[in-house]
Amino acid sequence: MHNFLRIVKIAFKHKWTIILSFICALGIGAMWGGNIAPIFPFIEVLVKGRSMHQWIDDEIKTCQESIVKIQDEIKEKQNDPQNKNQIKNLTLELKSQQEKLAWNEYYSPAIKKWLPDNAFKMSIVLAGVIIIGSLIKGVFLISQNMLVARITQRTTLELRKTFFVHALQMDQSAFLNGGASDLMSRFTNDVSAVMTGLNILFGKMVREPLKLIACLIGAALVSWRLLVTCFIILPFAAIAISWLAKALKRSNRKAMEEMAQIYRSLDETFSGMEVIQAFTMERYERHKFFQNCKNYLRKAMKIAVYDSLNQPLTELISLIIVSIAIILGAHLTLTGATHLFGIRMAYTPLEPAQLLLFFAFLMGAADPARKMADIFTSLQNACAAADRIYEKIDQPVKIQQADCPQEITSLNASIEFRNLNFSYTPGVPILKDINLTINRGETVAFVGLNGCGKSTLLKMIPRFLDPDSGEVLIDGVDLKLLRLRSWRKLLSLVPQNPLLFDDTVRHNIAHGAPGATEEQIRQAAHAAMADEFIEKDLSDGYETVVGPRGSALSGGQRQRIALARAIIRQPQVFLLDEATREIDLKSEIVIRQSLMNFAQGRTTVFVTHDMALLSIANKIVMMEEGRIIDVGTHVELMGRCPQYRALNEIQFSRQS
Repeated sequence: MHNFLRIVKIAFKHKWTIILSFICALGIGAMWGGNIAPIFPFIEVLVKGRSMHQWIDDEIKTCQESIVKIQDEIKEKQNDPQNKNQIKNLTLELKSQQEKLAWNEYYSPAIKKWLPDNAFKMSIVLAGVIIIGSLIKGVFLISQNMLVARITQRTTLELRKTFFVHALQMDQSAFLNGGASDLMSRFTNDVSAVMTGLNILFGKMVREPLKLIACLIGAALVSWRLLVTCFIILPFAAIAISWLAKALKRSNRKAMEEMAQIYRSLDETFSGMEVIQAFTMERYERHKFFQNCKNYLRKAMKIAVYDSLNQPLTELISLIIVSIAIILGAHLTLTGATHLFGIRMAYTPLEPAQLLLFFAFLMGAADPARKMADIFTSLQNACAAADRIYEKIDQPVKIQQADCPQEITSLNASIEFRNLNFSYTPGVPILKDINLTINRGETVAFVGLNGCGKSTLLKMIPRFLDPDSGEVLIDGVDLKLLRLRSWRKLLSLVPQNPLLFDDTVRHNIAHGAPGATEEQIRQAAHAAMADEFIEKDLSDGYETVVGPRGSALSGGQRQRIALARAIIRQPQVFLLDEATREIDLKSEIVIRQSLMNFAQGRTTVFVTHDMALLSIANKIVMMEEGRIIDVGTHVELMGRCPQYRALNEIQFSRQS
C-alpha cells in the first residue's frame, strides 16, 4: 500500500481537479440519499391519503398533545421521590417532543407555501423531484468521471516519465537476461493496473462511500440508536475483509511475475523465430509457452477464488444488517416499545412510515457497499503493481555522477586503466588487474578469444560499467569525477549489433547529431561509404523507412548507416565493437576502408576478430581470460606472443 500511496501523492499535484471531483462526488451522494427521502411523504400521501399540508398540521397537533400529556404526567409524579427515574425519562421524552414540534413549526410555512394541498398533486410533485434529482445526479456523475479520467491520465503520465527516465539511467546489465522484457511488463501491464486502481480510488472509492454515508445519515436521522445496534457485526466483518485484502495482494503480485515471464518468453520466441524454425523447435517452444500460460492461469484462478468470496461476503454482511434491522424495527413498531435489551432506542414509538424509510436507507446503503466490494480486487491489484514498479524505480543507479562533476571539453593526453577489476556476478571475475594506457590519437585494438573480456573493457570507456576496483582515468582524472554527459559527447560508438530505429535513413544518421544539416548527413553517409546504396538501392533514398531495428536493410547496410551515425558526431574518441562481424565480404571491405579513413588522427579503440583490420592499429592488446597478456604491434606480437600467433592462424584458416 505504501508504494501505491506514493503514486496517489503524485495525483495530489492536481489538487484543483481532485477538489472539483470531490464536489461532484458530494453532489452524487447527496442526490442518492435525497432520492430515497421522498419515500416517507409518498407513504403519507398514498397510504393515508393526506396532503403534506394535512400531514404537517397533524404532526404539529400530535406533538402538542404529547407535550401536554407528558407535562401532566411529570406534575403527577414529581412529588414522589420513588418516581425519580421515571421523571428523568419523561423529561427527556418531553425535550424530544419539543424539538420535534419546533422543527415541524419551522417547516410548516414552507410546506404550505410551496407544496400543493392535494394528495394526487403532491404525488406528481414527488415524482418530479425524484426525476430532477436523478438528472442532477447524472450530471454530477458525468462530470466526476471526466475529472477522474483527467487525474488518472496525468498521474500515470508522470509515473511513466519517472519510470522511463530511471530506465535510461540504468546500467546495461539491467537489460540482460530478460531484463528488458521484465521492464516492458512493468511499464505496460503494471502501469495499466495502477491506472485502473487510480480510476477506482478517485472515482468509485470516493463516490460510493459518500452515497453510503448519505444513506447512513438518513437512517440515523430516523433512529441512530437502532442503526448503531444493527452494526454490531462490523468488527468481525473487518477481520474477514483484512484477511482477504492481504491474500489478494499476494496473489496479484505472483500473477504479475508470471505475466512478466510470458513477456520474456514472447520476446525470446519472436526474436529467435529463425533459429526455432531452422532447428524444428516449434513443439518445444509451444510447450514452454503453454506451461508459462498454465502457471499464470493457476495464479489468476487463485485471484478469482478470493475475488469470488468478496461480493458474497459483502452481500452477507449487508443482509445480516438489514435482517437485524427488520427484526428489531418490527419489534419496536408492532409493540410500541421504545427500549431494546434495556437500552433506549427512541423517545417515541417508531411509526410504520418511519421504519419503511429506515429500511429504504439501509437498502440504499447496500448498493454502494456492494460496488465497493467489486472494486476491492482492482485496488489490491494496483497496490501489487505499484510495488513492482517502485521496486525498479527505487533500485539504485549503479552509474552515479559525482556531486560536483568536472566538465571535459576534449581529450588532451590519454585514457588509462589502472589496476582495474570487474565482475558481472560477484565471485566470477571478467576483468582482472587491467593496466593499460591509450594515448591521444592512438588506434588501439583489443583481440582475443570469445569471453576474454574485450567488449567489457571497451564498455568501461563510455562508462557503461564501473569497475569493482581500480580506476579509469581520463587525462589523469578518475572518470567517476567527470560529468558523464560532457564526456560521452566526445565519443562515438559502433556496436556489434547496431540498432537502427523504425524511422527514415536520414533520421537514423542524424540521431548521432540532432540538428545536423542535409549536407552534414550526406557527408557522413559518404564517409561511411553508404551514400551509394542509399541513393541507388533504396526506393525513397534518405527518406526510406528502415523498419523495426533496421529489418528492411541487409546486415552490411545497417552497419554502414550505424557507422555514418557515429561519423556525423565528429568524435574525439571512436569506439567500435566487432564492427565488421557477421556481414558479407563486400560490405566488410567497404567498412574496413571507411574505418581506416575516419580513424586517422582520432583516438580509436576497437574490438575485432578481423586480422586485416589490425593493420591500422598502432597498438594491439592481446587478452586471455580477463587479463592483458601482451601489448604491441602486429609484428611484435607475432614474434613473441604464442597466443596471438595461434589466434592469427585460426583467423587465417577461417578466411581461407
